[in-house]
Amino acid sequence: MIDGRTWTEFRSTGLLWWTNRMLHLFGWTIVLEIDENGAVCGAYPARCKFRGFSAEKEDTGFQRLTAYMAEVAGPELLPETLLPSDDEQEEQMKSSPENQQGTPND
Repeated sequence: MIDGRTWTEFRSTGLLWWTNRMLHLFGWTIVLEIDENGAVCGAYPARCKFRGFSAEKEDTGFQRLTAYMAEVAGPELLPETLLPSDDEQEEQMKSSPENQQGTPND
């Protein structure tokens, strides 16, 4: 149920900015190394002394993240939040015909 994504997508959607906003509070950041072609060629966590971003970066970050949320919130994210809880899934598995105890002649 995990769908791997790229650092490029994480960055372009505003999720890297949002994550780093939170990490800056603790003096941390996620650094992406970008090659001469604009591709991500490395990523690592790092300590930082700065906190937050400029007003311009904040505006851009909120715009990107809001656009991303508008695009995926309804069709992708909302249905995922409506999945059965772990307890409900376990109960469904127990009651499914494949998991019933018994012999083939019952």
